Amino acid sequence: MKTRITIGRHPDNDIVVAPMFDTVSGHHATITRSGNSYVFEDHSTNGSYINNDRIHNVTTRIYRGDNIKLSSSYTLDWRQIDNLMGNNDDTVDNRATQYQPQAAAFRNVPKAESYSPVRESAPVNNVNIGQSQNKQNQQMQESPNCLDSFNWGAFFLSGFWGLFNSYGWLFLVMFVPLANVIAMFAFGISGNKWAWEKEKNSISAKEFDEKQHRWNVAAGVILALNVVLLILGSMA
Repeated sequence: MKTRITIGRHPDNDIVVAPMFDTVSGHHATITRSGNSYVFEDHSTNGSYINNDRIHNVTTRIYRGDNIKLSSSYTLDWRQIDNLMGNNDDTVDNRATQYQPQAAAFRNVPKAESYSPVRESAPVNNVNIGQSQNKQNQQMQESPNCLDSFNWGAFFLSGFWGLFNSYGWLFLVMFVPLANVIAMFAFGISGNKWAWEKEKNSISAKEFDEKQHRWNVAAGVILALNVVLLILGSMA
């Protein structure tokens, strides 16, 4: 049985996530068992959720029975973990038997070469934890500034934009006459709103604004190059 398992969309993982969950990274996370305890390490692009608390590129202690989501789309089944690690209810720490506020002390522990869990008797500063959680919730509830803006990236680069914004099928639509034109205008007008609905649980509003701004800049560069080539072609 394993004491450390890897999770992600790449086929070399112990738990392989289906390609349809495209917000999950190729090598999203690892779970290590140390004695009766588990350690979850996120090293993904879009983060993970432990009992609805978002973590990103950190190491945290987890308990058997915790709700674990990769990005906001794929929920781990503890039976998958048990099958690989040979666990059962009698030999590991379970969420139901733990004092829940104490588990919060292990949230957002920075990565290190070796993990040293906080002693069970260590005091927990519930005030700081609450303030941090409130700040995180506020960030997640904010809306991007670009929601009502026209998305030039989704318009000029529709197929490629779809591949990187949770609408992979849009790439195939670009090969269908008439449907591709309709899709270009539809996603140009509403692409920001539609993409945000799919990604709002995995990235912040600020990150989403920056992402769509880069797509608009890319579309502008492509358009400018096409104009230059058209002018040069007419002069030849």
